[in-house]
Amino acid sequence: MGPKKDHRYEVNDRVLCKHGLFFYEAKIIEIEEEDGEMVYTVHYQGWHKRYDERIRQLHCSEMFLPLTDANIAKAKADIQEASSAKNKRKKQKLEDDEARKSETGSRGSTPSDRAGSSGQAPSTHSDRRSTTSKLSEAAKKESEDASQHRSSENQLGPEIDAQLEILSNLPRSIKKILVDDYDAVVNQGKLAVLPARVTVYDIVQKYIDFSKERYGEATAIDFEMHGVTRVDGVNSLRSTAEGLRDYFDIVLGYQLLYKFEKPQYNALSKSEEGNYERELKIAQESCSRKMRKPLRDIKPLLPQSAFSQLSASFTTIDCLDGGPFRASMLRPSRFYGLPHLLRMFVKLAALFRMTNSDEDEILVRIACIHDFISFLRQNARFILDVELDYKVAGTEYSKTVS
Repeated sequence: MGPKKDHRYEVNDRVLCKHGLFFYEAKIIEIEEEDGEMVYTVHYQGWHKRYDERIRQLHCSEMFLPLTDANIAKAKADIQEASSAKNKRKKQKLEDDEARKSETGSRGSTPSDRAGSSGQAPSTHSDRRSTTSKLSEAAKKESEDASQHRSSENQLGPEIDAQLEILSNLPRSIKKILVDDYDAVVNQGKLAVLPARVTVYDIVQKYIDFSKERYGEATAIDFEMHGVTRVDGVNSLRSTAEGLRDYFDIVLGYQLLYKFEKPQYNALSKSEEGNYERELKIAQESCSRKMRKPLRDIKPLLPQSAFSQLSASFTTIDCLDGGPFRASMLRPSRFYGLPHLLRMFVKLAALFRMTNSDEDEILVRIACIHDFISFLRQNARFILDVELDYKVAGTEYSKTVS
């Protein structure tokens, strides 16, 4: 059983503190008061100080466990069980890979055996065409076999499935933001103020800056997930956060909006399209007819979206629901804020279940996302203010929804 929500701690108190998915022995090394709430800095036993964390009083009941023999034994058992399961999964994957390679090699030798048994040499032209056709068929067959193999295993192992369930089960403080967001938009008829005071783009940049400050020049960072999951320092954290931002830009208009918000989004898209056309016209006029630069030389004068539109009238990206994204137009991360980003986090498990990435790579990304979520949990109160970040839509707007 965890501590009571209002339990107060002292410097040098020892607890079990949650880091990632598991609990570890830690000591409270500093206590501060911020806005009337106690904030505890914990240091994990035997870990580098860069892993020290600040835990607010509000989150103590979910982050701390009493340092009892029973709790210590259970924490160690959970870590050991997860580590053993991961090693078993890796061994099974290696065996499966070897089996597939062996099967592919056996298929690949068949055409040459048949050619060797022929008493007449084929023409060079027909031989090339035949070989190309057979190789294509073999590659296609191998791809289908691999796809069927992954499908039969549901693509991902049970540990990854468990990790994805945990990933979609956001911290209570984050869930509360989503509940309040739903109430504001769906029940109260409010809209997010756009652009947000702190946009998704800003959030990602702040997280990257925070990561650089926290982890410094470390070339590797270890997270406890099914044993130790090692990521390539801040580079992995940055690339994951930027990837989430780009994915947010793709899916917001198709998957992250309530019906009540869509007219606002459509109006914003139309406005940005008008801005783009004006920027495009200015860029075109800046090039004289005699000294007109090649298309690629205009690129620095335009935002990336405009250059994409010049190069090709549309760039379509298949979303999870099959909808196209007009990359030449709106970058929602420059306008929308934390609540819409959190709506996307609920859907990440579905995204990972559709990926063909290696399971170790998926674990790395999940570890990075957990770190990002931890950052959001600790800083949400400074990013979002319900009183400032929503506005009443009004009667005229409400008419456009129906």
